[in-house]
Amino acid sequence: IQVSAERFSESLIGKTREVLVEGESPRNPGLLFGFDLAGRRVLFPGNKDLRGKLVDIIIENANRWLLKGKIK
Repeated sequence: IQVSAERFSESLIGKTREVLVEGESPRNPGLLFGFDLAGRRVLFPGNKDLRGKLVDIIIENANRWLLKGKIK
């Protein structure tokens, strides 16, 4: 199951995901975090004023537990 989850996450690299912004990342200063519609956690740089909004994120990096990207 873990290998399948990692492969699926990697398949999202280069794709755009709609993300609900939760706020600033507690572990990654300067980054925001949110969740895509599938419930995957996404980290990206952005303005904290985006909290509570839906934004399109281009996925640039992925692992089993986390997606990283930038605002489209």
